[in-house]
Amino acid sequence: MNAMCAHGAHICLTHFVSLRHIWPMDTQDLIKLAGGSARMAAQLGLRSHASVIRWKRVPSRHLVTIERLYGVPREKLRPDLYAGLTIIRPMASRSLEKAA
Repeated sequence: MNAMCAHGAHICLTHFVSLRHIWPMDTQDLIKLAGGSARMAAQLGLRSHASVIRWKRVPSRHLVTIERLYGVPREKLRPDLYAGLTIIRPMASRSLEKAA
């Protein structure tokens, strides 16, 4: 990559990769992360893997469960629903145990 920034320096690969966190996650990437459409459908309590394959975007009713199961933030799955909002997540229980 030979792109130049405003200061004349080459764009670092680390800068390019960090932008990936801003972009929404594709449903196909999510299915791969879950271990396949059949496994994901079973974990979500769906009747068939075909319903997962047909998703153009993750249905809002599954966002919290997917976030819990796979660790993908809901705002990355559906930025259209969470634009301009700040999601505050509770601290992990381990952190609370150490603090006590």
